[in-house]
Amino acid sequence: MAVSRYCIWVAALRQYFPIQQNAEIAAELDPRTLDTRMIDALAGIGLTRASLGVQDILPRVRRLIGRVEPAEQVAVAVERLWAAGISGINMDLIYGLPGQGVAEVEASARFAADENADRVAVFGSAHVPWMKTHQKAIRPEDLPDPNLCMAQAEVAARVLTDAGYVAIGLDHVARPEDAMARAAVSGWLRRNFQGYITDDAPVLLGLGTSAIGPCRAGFFKNNADECGWLAAVEAGRLPIGRRRAFSGEDLTRAEIIERIMCDQALDLSTVPAKILESALPKLATLIADDLVTEAAVCLTMTMKGARFLRHLAACFAAYLAPAATRHSAAV
Repeated sequence: MAVSRYCIWVAALRQYFPIQQNAEIAAELDPRTLDTRMIDALAGIGLTRASLGVQDILPRVRRLIGRVEPAEQVAVAVERLWAAGISGINMDLIYGLPGQGVAEVEASARFAADENADRVAVFGSAHVPWMKTHQKAIRPEDLPDPNLCMAQAEVAARVLTDAGYVAIGLDHVARPEDAMARAAVSGWLRRNFQGYITDDAPVLLGLGTSAIGPCRAGFFKNNADECGWLAAVEAGRLPIGRRRAFSGEDLTRAEIIERIMCDQALDLSTVPAKILESALPKLATLIADDLVTEAAVCLTMTMKGARFLRHLAACFAAYLAPAATRHSAAV
């Protein structure tokens, strides 16, 4: 989203909704476009957290993914954000990129730690040329194989935890003093469509095109077509394109999956017998492969199984079915 449009949105929200004094206001920003004028505008509307898409810092990899600007631009952006009073800095790294090896991912993780980012997310690359046509230019033979991707994820986790970060769920780390790290240690970390969160709000309002908003009754997805979205808003209608109501069992399964993704463990005494019975065959496979241990009434991911957290969560999913065109693989 353009910075000017983002500022207009936040100004409108402040006009129509009471925003708490200590509210977190965050934005995903492209370091390539962050000049002083833009940063001053963001500081002016009260931005408190900036998420920067670093991906990889090495020039060879960056050229292959179309990011030709130098990584030093990210460091400059961080300094400017701090100088403007925007102190919360997130960085997103990606492994599994074309031409990327373990050393490249290790260097990127060290860069994020050296820049003292508060939170770092390390995601696996989703190669989906059927959805993102520009990826058709990437040759499949230039992509790391699954074993190399696993080694890349592991080295990033090791570098960041060795630098003092606290592991958060599957693919995040945070500085020990950060609210997300405190939530993870205390057991009150949560997860929604945005990823890991630290608040306990039961509703997420999605306002823009294609935005997803869950609530206790179900979830809705706004119209992805901007013209259709605008027409609905101007007509005084909710611009909802899809919706699904939750059953009581849906809510129970969602809570189970959330605890798995946040705690890397599950108290089986909280799982209804019917749901547990349907999950047992898949659980047995994970336990036999030493990915999950069972002690008393608790399931816990082993060190070997840490990267297979989604597989444990999938044991309790009612609607998940294999599909060739999924956004990305579980590992």
